[in-house]
Amino acid sequence: MMAKIVQESIRIRGTELHCLQENSGWKGEIPDAELVMLEGARHPCYLDQPNEWHERLLAFLQTRFA
Repeated sequence: MMAKIVQESIRIRGTELHCLQENSGWKGEIPDAELVMLEGARHPCYLDQPNEWHERLLAFLQTRFA
């Protein structure tokens, strides 16, 4: 299913999220995918570190779509 994604993508997750395998292959399936790891954040990481989450998302959007 991820092979159908053609738009540049970002995945922001916390280092304390242990329910997903990091080597799940998602990045190799999505062109121009970027992974951001928020140190010490759990799931959902935007609640643990909202400022950093928003800064990283905004930076991604500004560098690609501004």
